[in-house]
Amino acid sequence: MRERFGKAWTKVRDYSPSVRDFLIYLPVHFLLYELANKIYPLEKCFPVSCGLDEILGLHPWAVFPYCSWFVCVAFMLLWKLFTDREGLSRACKYCMVTSATALPVLFLFPCTMPLRPDSLEVTGLATWLLDHIYQVDRSSAIMPSFHVMWAFMLLFAAWNDRTFRRPLWRLFWAVQTFLICLSTALTKQHSVLDAVFAVPFILFAYLLSFGVRKEKEPSAG
Repeated sequence: MRERFGKAWTKVRDYSPSVRDFLIYLPVHFLLYELANKIYPLEKCFPVSCGLDEILGLHPWAVFPYCSWFVCVAFMLLWKLFTDREGLSRACKYCMVTSATALPVLFLFPCTMPLRPDSLEVTGLATWLLDHIYQVDRSSAIMPSFHVMWAFMLLFAAWNDRTFRRPLWRLFWAVQTFLICLSTALTKQHSVLDAVFAVPFILFAYLLSFGVRKEKEPSAG
């Protein structure tokens, strides 16, 4: 195990600047996100919701695809670390671009989700887990949604991976991405508007990362 992680770190050291920069930038991202999440009182944040949020309602079961985001993001980055050097670089660059462009918005336009309850009556595992999230995670710094933006990293990274080129794998990652995005609204962690507002950031980051084709090496002779 130690030898395998040693080889992985050697790979990271030799990877493109995007990977090394991402490892340095990630703590900065979490620090700034937590600051944006806590710097404004909730009563000073703009309430963001729409009629579709009320129609969709609150569904505690959606906490499972919502939490699967953490597992899937970690899995995809680790998978790329061991199998796809270029893919890891693209995924890291995508995450950095979305973060660098979206974080200023969280500071300039603090938002909150007015339809999210303060707590839930615990009747099972789903309600217990969602209520715990409500207690530890403030309903602020929500627009655009990092859950949505980085969920699309999973889709782009998987669809650009040789292992996941088969139609069933592509369908799996497409459905998983959709469920994660939908879960942000069904758990009332986000409004549908947070996902819509994330689209320009997703497209911009895609063009700068996965949308850039690798140049072919000149043939010998």
